[in-house]
Amino acid sequence: MAGRKRKESTSRDESTKGTNGNHSDTIEIKLDDDMFDDCPFSIDISCEPAQGPLPPKSGNSAGDAGQKKRRKGKTPKIIHYLQQSLFQPEGSFKTHTSLDTDYRVEPWDEWTAMNGYNSFIINKTKYCVGCYIYIANEDSMTNAQATKDDLISRPLDYWIGRVLEVRATDVENVFARVAWMYRPGDLSHSKDFDGKWVIGRQPYHGVNEVVCSNHMDVVNVSCVANIASVEHWKPKDLPKGQESQSEEENDLLNGIYWRQALDIRTGELSSLPVVCRCKKPANPDRILVECSNDNCDEWLHYECLKHDALMKVYKRLGKDRPHLENGEGSSNGLEWELDFSDDDEATKYSDEEEGDDTELFRKPRKPGPSSKKFKNSKTPYLGLFDASFIRNRSPNVWKIKDLRNGIIGGVRSWKQEVECLCCSRVIT
Repeated sequence: MAGRKRKESTSRDESTKGTNGNHSDTIEIKLDDDMFDDCPFSIDISCEPAQGPLPPKSGNSAGDAGQKKRRKGKTPKIIHYLQQSLFQPEGSFKTHTSLDTDYRVEPWDEWTAMNGYNSFIINKTKYCVGCYIYIANEDSMTNAQATKDDLISRPLDYWIGRVLEVRATDVENVFARVAWMYRPGDLSHSKDFDGKWVIGRQPYHGVNEVVCSNHMDVVNVSCVANIASVEHWKPKDLPKGQESQSEEENDLLNGIYWRQALDIRTGELSSLPVVCRCKKPANPDRILVECSNDNCDEWLHYECLKHDALMKVYKRLGKDRPHLENGEGSSNGLEWELDFSDDDEATKYSDEEEGDDTELFRKPRKPGPSSKKFKNSKTPYLGLFDASFIRNRSPNVWKIKDLRNGIIGGVRSWKQEVECLCCSRVIT
């Protein structure tokens, strides 16, 4: 994974289907003083559609077939084996239909010669094939076993993987083949469903969100810190903050979860459902507002609604006109147009200035001769107006606050109805 200083491996694969037959039940690990023990194995991933055979059973080395071919004077064929994915993302990829991947551990003969196990035990904690694990690194801690407080306070300091296979020569040499769960900040040169490059955390990524992948590595289990709890968040689940959000759904979002997948063979991210007029994915940690019009029912980003409301206020009042009790005001001839076209620059959810949560999916423009004045401004109202969303009433309203200095007359705060960005009806 990008930026990881672990045992180098050419691995690029993922997901999980357990190990194959003839595996012993459990091996208990004996730890030494070196947390980052060497791992002599790497993984080669085929970029072709998955069509290889299932791996041989424990103790049946694929090298036997190669020896037979060599005795006949033929060059042995390098075989990649199928890893069937347990990750089933709701979205799709453009190139491949699933995360099923052909892989090969090198050196293969040494890998398959080891005994296979269904689980391993470290400090009385049992780790089974298919479970998620925290893997310690230089950023997380300096000893092999994480404390409970460490994992609660900063769980994403650790790498997270899902155990696919366990093999060992003895209690001091135990290895796990894992599929990586990417932290959004570790994404590098990936592509979204529209073919746009994605580097690092995106506005739609939640605080505790990870991205499943078919990127595999073999790790020495001496690096394993603890069991990790990772849930699958599905698009039908409501975002945090909705009134109908259940306690169980809130617990899911308060823990680590995934909803998107990375195909390491192509760098493609699976598609996500889009909402609102901006047609961007929802961030599970942020509020969505549902239009009350039965013919619309669109989910809208809170940040998009706020931006729209403040742009309307700015258009009406500009920098020097007061808001009168009857709601009248003048725009001084300013005519702002909200542009919802795809714009590589308009990718942030929140403005970094003053911690404002203003949506930046829209690009304001002022046509005409004096357009130069606001040519590069996406949020001209910053520092002039602010808005708070009042939900527990019908209809919902914005409480607008005038932050400008030196305004003579008018009122400094007022309420304004919330309008749907798609159907323009008032949201009740």
